[in-house]
Amino acid sequence: MLYSIRGEMTEAILATTLPFANEFANILTSSGARAFKDLYVATPSSAFQTMSKTLIDLLALSGIVLGSVRAAEAHGKMVGVIKGVGTLLIAFVIPNLFLHAAMSALCRNCGPVSTAATGMVLVGALVALEVLFGRAVLRVVHDSHESRHVQLKPL
Repeated sequence: MLYSIRGEMTEAILATTLPFANEFANILTSSGARAFKDLYVATPSSAFQTMSKTLIDLLALSGIVLGSVRAAEAHGKMVGVIKGVGTLLIAFVIPNLFLHAAMSALCRNCGPVSTAATGMVLVGALVALEVLFGRAVLRVVHDSHESRHVQLKPL
């Protein structure tokens, strides 16, 4: 029983955080800290940069798949697809379009630590948005199944 609870909790944490792995890496790289300068370069120019960026993107996409599969197992294929597409938008599309610009606008003359902190706050807001999205999807599913008395598990 304890293993099941721990395994379920670990899965939930990974399904929530992994989709943002590339954004965390991007923030660390964009912060200007020397230790992270090659971690997640937008246009890689070396084999290391390419491999690092690809592995981090793989982690992020794996997290999106994990969240979709969990939702599909608990609530059906359509919920899994909706959860997956929503997570793709919130964790991949929106940050790719706006995160760097938002960090630059909010932190014009910041040092590496302040830049990274600003980015982490922005990604934290996106994580919260993704969690709220998952709850909204469940609410819609719950409302549509309420008359059938279907018991729903949280995502």
